[in-house]
Amino acid sequence: MPELFVGIMSGLEGEGSLAFGTIIGSNIADIALVLGVLLIINGTVIVKGAINRRESIWVAILAMLPVLLVLDRTLSRIDGVILVLAFVLYAWQLMKNSHFFQKVYDIKANPRFWQDVAKFVASIVVLIVASRYTVVYAERIATEINIPIILIGIFLVALGTSLPELVFAIRSSQSENSGLSLGDIIGSIVFNATIILGISALVSPIHLGAISEYYISAAALLILVSYFVCANYKNKILSRNWGFALVAFYLVFLLVEIL
Repeated sequence: MPELFVGIMSGLEGEGSLAFGTIIGSNIADIALVLGVLLIINGTVIVKGAINRRESIWVAILAMLPVLLVLDRTLSRIDGVILVLAFVLYAWQLMKNSHFFQKVYDIKANPRFWQDVAKFVASIVVLIVASRYTVVYAERIATEINIPIILIGIFLVALGTSLPELVFAIRSSQSENSGLSLGDIIGSIVFNATIILGISALVSPIHLGAISEYYISAAALLILVSYFVCANYKNKILSRNWGFALVAFYLVFLLVEIL
């Protein structure tokens, strides 16, 4: 949701490149930083079953799809429709294999249901207001230090919008449910690259500047999704050493983007 509201506000403000940078940067942060921290804390994460290997291919394709669609430096409304349809196809594929995910839960009545609903709605309002100011101050920062606003999205706004996944990774490790965090990372990557960026493009077509503004982030994302696919196919075990390597990769990426 942070990425969604930032994307919508960016479109309304005519700063679609901020939305694109935020999504690409957020997906890089999800794989390199969030997954890296999860591995460092948890030690190992075991990816079980062929469904996960197939899903890793889907995730890699969908993560890189916006980069391919924007080769003409424009993410049009037609491209936005393509991204939304890509998510629908992905969701349909998951539903076909829903028997892999079935688990029986003892669901109890929640006496605080309406209180929870009220808190959820209030949180959405806070997100909307916060996203408005995020876009405004991102514009000001980009102007003050004279850099393309897409870079602000890639290494500043994206880091902020990835904090929920980072906190969730830490909490799930503490409860010995690292698989939950891995699913959260996968879901976040797919949602970011398809639904969220697609809606942003539908609100207002995204026009980017020179390819030099985002080719480093595109290359970093390609490296990370390639690692993700190879890790699932070959080892099926993600180790702590890879966690340190991923975090180091992210720090180097930020340094290169800043310089």
